Amino acid sequence: MAYNSKVEKRPPSKEMLLEAHKRYVDLITKTSAAGITKADLERDVKEVFEEIKASRRSGYN
Repeated sequence: MAYNSKVEKRPPSKEMLLEAHKRYVDLITKTSAAGITKADLERDVKEVFEEIKASRRSGYN
């Protein structure tokens, strides 16, 4: 972000909140239907972060 820039700190609009909730419900529905648990998602996210850290250490990123 540029120096001396101002960011308006407005609360999210009702439409944005409804869209976010709709996407969250859609994600939960799809993962449940696919048999994916929260633990599976957390493990996958952890693996990705470890790969990112490893690639940064090796200088590829």
